[in-house]
Amino acid sequence: MDTRVLRYFLTVAQTGNITEAAKKLHITQPTLSRQLQKLEQDLNQTLLDRKQKGHLVLTDAGNLLARKAEILLQLWSDTVDEVQNSNDEILGILKIGIVESRCSILVEKVIRDMQKLYPKLQFDFYSAYSDDLKSALDMMRIDCAILLEPVESKKYFQKKISIYERWGIIVGKRHPWAKRKEISPSELNETQLIISRREIVNQDLESSLGTSLNSENIKGYINLSSNINWLLETGEYATLGIEGVLKVKPNPNLVFIPLTIQKKTAHVLVWRKNSRPSAAIQAFSDMLEEKIKQV
Repeated sequence: MDTRVLRYFLTVAQTGNITEAAKKLHITQPTLSRQLQKLEQDLNQTLLDRKQKGHLVLTDAGNLLARKAEILLQLWSDTVDEVQNSNDEILGILKIGIVESRCSILVEKVIRDMQKLYPKLQFDFYSAYSDDLKSALDMMRIDCAILLEPVESKKYFQKKISIYERWGIIVGKRHPWAKRKEISPSELNETQLIISRREIVNQDLESSLGTSLNSENIKGYINLSSNINWLLETGEYATLGIEGVLKVKPNPNLVFIPLTIQKKTAHVLVWRKNSRPSAAIQAFSDMLEEKIKQV
C-alpha cells in the first residue's frame, strides 16, 4: 500500500469532507474519491459512511485505520529521516518520554546543549507516568524514556541515572500537616490518601515504609499528581509523591513534606531492546551522563 493513500485517507478523516480534503492535498476531487474507493476494495472494508450529505463519518474500520495510519506514517517519516541522514551529522526528531520529576529540568539543559552542537536536531517531549511511557515506547511513538525506579520490564535496555527523588506527601496549605517538617509512615493512615495506580510502586513504597497502607484511608488513584491539585488544595487530602513534582510544576498552594524514612528513588533511561539506539539517543545518553557529573 502506498503511504500517499494513507495520507489521503487521514486528510479526509480529519476534514470530513472530500472537497475540502482535495483542496488541502492539491489533487482533484474525482482522483481522491477513486483512491479512497480503491483503498476500501484493497481492505475489503467500508471506511467512510457516505449517507450524510456534506460530511463523511468514519466507520468502526475507518476509525481503526485512522489511528493506526497516524502511527505508520510517523514511523515511516522517522525511518526516512534516519536512513537519509545515517552519517556523522545528528538531525531529525528525537522523541523523549519523561515522568514529571526534577530530572526533566536536567533534560532541558541537555537539550539546549545538544542543539548548540546539532542545530538540525529537533525534540518532541511526551510527559506521562511510567506505564503510559512504556506503552508509547512499545508502540514506537517515542524513542526513549526516562522513568522512575522500579522498572519491571526486561524488554528494555536500562541505564541508571543518578538523579534521586525524595518521597513524601504533597498536601494543600489548608491541610493540618501543612507546616510539618516531616511525616512518619505510621501517620499516613490518619489522613485521606490518594496514591499511584501503579501496583509495583505501591508495593515498593509499602516495603520501604515497613507498613501497609490502610485501604479505608485510600480514597483514589492517580497517574499524575497534577491531576488532583484542586482536591489537595482543599486541605482534605494528601498524596504520596516525589519532591520533583512541585519543582517542575510549582503550585504556591501546595507543599511537599518528606517522610522520616528518607525514601529515595533513582531515574532510569530506557529504550527498546529490539532496536539499536540511534546516534541521537546515544548522544543524548552521553550528554545526560556528563551533565549529571556537573550537578
